[in-house]
Amino acid sequence: MANGRLQGKYCVVTGAARGISKAFAVRLASEGARVAVVDLDINDAQHVAEKINTSAARRWPFAQHGVTVNAICPGIVRTDLWDGLDEGFIEFGIADRPSQGMEQFAERILLDRTAAPEDIAGPAAFLASGDSDYITGQSLVVDGGMVMQ
Repeated sequence: MANGRLQGKYCVVTGAARGISKAFAVRLASEGARVAVVDLDINDAQHVAEKINTSAARRWPFAQHGVTVNAICPGIVRTDLWDGLDEGFIEFGIADRPSQGMEQFAERILLDRTAAPEDIAGPAAFLASGDSDYITGQSLVVDGGMVMQ
């Protein structure tokens, strides 16, 4: 049920059929936003759109109407994509076992864990809310304090 924080807001979420972007779409809709679910996989995108009771076809306002554009730069997030990378690490001899790459990256994260898609969805809801109306053209790093060495 929508709590209304994003009532009257319009959000376009790309890659929204799975992973982090799916979590964004679900979270934004749950907070009252009208969400356009965009993905190359139209069947999965339609399924997500039906789940959040929205439509992929919308007319969008332009910048002069208060539209802000920001990016979220996630750190290491446990998704199906990462599982595929894990298999590739083993295949190319970079890792010896599943999850080894994820564990090695997690060692560099100050919060001592990798993210779940829902960890990234909260900042997306913030950027879509009125609390961020004066934030535009920014990239928000959401990586748990990952320290690259």
